[in-house]
Amino acid sequence: RIEAEIMAKEIIGATLEELYGHTELTLSHLVSRYGNVIKIENKTWKTKMAMLMLFMEFTGDIRLSKISPSLCQEFIIELPGRKIKQATVNRYIATLKHFFNKAIDWELMERNPMSRIKKFREAPRMRFFSSGELDRLITAAHQMSQENISHNQNMFYYIMMTAIYTGMRLGEIIHLKWMDIRDGNFLIKKTKSGLSRIVPIKKELMDVLRELPTTDEYVFPLNRRSSDVITKIWHKVRERAGIKEGRFHDLRHTFGSNLIKSGVDVVTVKELLGHSDLKMTQIYTHSSLGQKQRAISDLDI
Repeated sequence: RIEAEIMAKEIIGATLEELYGHTELTLSHLVSRYGNVIKIENKTWKTKMAMLMLFMEFTGDIRLSKISPSLCQEFIIELPGRKIKQATVNRYIATLKHFFNKAIDWELMERNPMSRIKKFREAPRMRFFSSGELDRLITAAHQMSQENISHNQNMFYYIMMTAIYTGMRLGEIIHLKWMDIRDGNFLIKKTKSGLSRIVPIKKELMDVLRELPTTDEYVFPLNRRSSDVITKIWHKVRERAGIKEGRFHDLRHTFGSNLIKSGVDVVTVKELLGHSDLKMTQIYTHSSLGQKQRAISDLDI
């Protein structure tokens, strides 16, 4: 639907250009060109295009020179009125900034009208599971895998154990292949940053993975290789474990936090988690009150 709307606007724009001699590009032309690029570069391109379509709905298909900072600001201010959360508004801001930066790169605009518009301050979404909660999650997932309700639910226990012991992203886990296991390590090629990394496999995890069949090329042979499917199973397991809140991704946060608590240096944690920036890893370095008290008590002056 998005592509059809853009194509229709392109045709109308081209017709007007022929009739009236307008040579300056309009917003729909830029959206179309941008879409062709991010389809290749970005997995979330449909979400970004939907955001740009909403922006174009607000502004109309105006000429690029008419897109001012005040117009962009009006659009951002209007979003919360559509019951769009602040975190999502920030995604709109990031998308529009990237969108107009591309236009500057292509020499279609001289300045970015979004450059001075700041994001809302967000509280980091982070949840750390205690060892007791992890035990309950493991028990619930193992019970579900034994019930033979569905193939994907059978696999979930092994997927979750991999997340607990490696801190890998869900997308990385479900795309693992047996050929990616080399010398007791996972070689992760398909990463968010685009850079491959190596994650050692703990003996306890390797013992669990040995229970899996090796007839399929994938370590976790799923009926549908989608993170959405696994997330739905996660909610069932979490409820069975009696845990009210927490995302599957929080297993990754728990892994990172536990590494720091165990005394692992922040650079090694960064490499294990595959962060592109050390700032991302430093969110795990905020010591607890107990750690601070121990540090002072152990201080030898």
